[in-house]
Parts: sequence; structure tokens; C-alpha cells
Amino acid sequence: GSGYKKKLLQAAERSAAAAEAAAKASEEEDRQIAFLEFRIKTLADMLREQINQTIAYHQKKQSTNAEEALEEDEQDSSDGASQLFLETLTRYKKKLLQAAERSAAAAEAAAKASEEEDRQIAFLEFRIKTLADMLREQINQTIAYHQKKQSTNAEEALEEDEQDSSDEEEAAAPEEESEAEEEEGPVYNPLNLPLGFDGRPIPYWLYKLHGLGQEFKCEICGNFSYWGRRAFERHFAEWRHSFGMRCLKIPNTTHFKAFKQDQELECEDADGNVMSLRAFEDLRRQGLL
Repeated sequence: GSGYKKKLLQAAERSAAAAEAAAKASEEEDRQIAFLEFRIKTLADMLREQINQTIAYHQKKQSTNAEEALEEDEQDSSDGASQLFLETLTRYKKKLLQAAERSAAAAEAAAKASEEEDRQIAFLEFRIKTLADMLREQINQTIAYHQKKQSTNAEEALEEDEQDSSDEEEAAAPEEESEAEEEEGPVYNPLNLPLGFDGRPIPYWLYKLHGLGQEFKCEICGNFSYWGRRAFERHFAEWRHSFGMRCLKIPNTTHFKAFKQDQELECEDADGNVMSLRAFEDLRRQGLL
């Protein structure tokens, strides 16, 4: 039901966008036509005198016979003012033709925009119809559900809600039981890694990062083993080490908490020379031992 509603909303938004684009195109077309009409009217006002003269000239031409027309043509050809009028008339005709061409181009553009708009609307209608056919079953179920919901009173609706909630609880109960059984089962830990806060083994990379595979023993704590450098350094402030220091009557200060593994461990070579572990490893790598 929710997927169908989303698809209908998307289709409605697209159709609204297409309608808005069509309205904008129509407004632009009307604006262009109005602008062309204004330009034609302006040109007509500018050439009003020439137009009237042209109309009077042709009316007079039609009312005269052939001989009079021939005489008038000869007179007009000899008259410079008449030639200027003809040039003005020619320019006027050119301007009118240009305006007509522009209006035709605007009309063609408007027709193309209208066709594109109709095509988009038809495509959206086709998509909506296709989606409706695909979701016909869900649509019918939704309609039936809401009709049933509207026909029930408050008490029946409350009973149905309680029944639905009880069904959901019953369905969720087996899942919770299976999760509890999984948690109670044995934990797979072949590397014997330390357990985390959730009772599961920590990741192996974290185990290597903190050096939890290294064992440190403290003689003051009764040769108690600490795994990892961090745990060993932290034990100096714990009760076990403090108690051992008090038993030895040694103050538990920071001077006795410094620890460096390569300086504490000492090695002896075959000749009886005692040296630190670091020096011993360096000499052994160089082949001097």
C-alpha cells in the first residue's frame, strides 16, 4: 500500500510539473503574439500617412481610364516626391513581411511546444495506467480495507487494533526465543581470545594491537601473570601490587613503576658476558655470537 502511494505521488508530481511547463509555454507564446501585434500596430501608426496615400492612389487608379492612367504614370515617374513615396512603400512592405515571418515562427514554436506537452502528458498517463494495472490487487485491498474501516464503529475498531497487536506479539515471540537460544549457545573461540563486554571474543586484530599474547609476571604480586603491556602497567596502581610493596616496606612511587622490557631482560653469552636483550639480539644478527 505504501509503495503504491509513493508511486502515485511521484506520478502526480510529474504531471503537475508537465502542466506547469505547458502553462509557462502558453504564457510565453501569448506574450510573443502580443509583442508582434504591438509592433505591427506601431509600424502602422508610423506609416499611417503613406498607407492613406497608397489607398487613395489605388482608388484613383481604379477610377481612371487607360489614357489618364498612362499620363499619371508619366507624371509620377517625373516627380521625385512620387519616387520617394514608392521607396517608403517598399520599406513598409518589407517590414510587414518580416513581422509576418516572425509571427509564423512564433506560431510554429508554440505548436511544437504544445505537441511536446501533449506527448509528456500522454506518457505520464500511460505510466500511471501501467502502475495501476501492476498494483491492481493492492489497490483493491486498500479500498476494501478503508471501506471496512469506515463502516465499523469505535468499539469494533478498538477490538481489531487489539487483535492486530496480539498477532504481532505472537509473531515476534518465536523470533525472540530463537535469538535467546543463540545467545545461550556455546561461543566459538578456537584461538582462546579474551571476551569482550558482550560476552563474545574480541577481534583478532585488536588482540594483536594491544599485545594481549605477551605475558608479564610481577614478582612483587607473587608471580601473578598479566597479559598485555597495558594491563601490566595498569596493575601498579592496583591493590595487589600496593599490598606487595607494603609487605616489602617499599614506597609505591612512580620510580618503581617504570618498565622497559629490553632493559629489564638480560642475556648471557657462551663466554659468560651479561648484556641486555637488545644488545644480545643485535650481536646475534651480526654473527658475532
